[in-house]
Amino acid sequence: TMLKAVAVSQGSLYSTYSPSSTARINHGKGKIVLSGSTGFNTPVKATGVFEKITFMPLKKGKTTLLFDYVKGDTAKSGIVDSSGKDLLSTAPNPLNIAITPESPIASAWRTVKNLFSFLLKK
Repeated sequence: TMLKAVAVSQGSLYSTYSPSSTARINHGKGKIVLSGSTGFNTPVKATGVFEKITFMPLKKGKTTLLFDYVKGDTAKSGIVDSSGKDLLSTAPNPLNIAITPESPIASAWRTVKNLFSFLLKK
């Protein structure tokens, strides 16, 4: 394992996300559940942030994030329109990630920000 998911936060695209927060992360299976909904018969324009996932690097190297996809199985994967039709016809492309060491300056700055976050303007 090269990455550990530490947080999942909802985006602005949908009104409902389920399950919430870290309940979406299953470290035992190495999976993250992403699900969003506007409710039935309430279409949205698919432009925006779906979800944000924060990972903690465990070691440097290269890894790939894969998406579970079963054609026509909207309970497992899919983008479904307001009538229930699955809009995906193929699996999303894998996401290749290169994990590189943090520079000493970036590490020092991150430590300072964490220690003195109360001084930073929001």
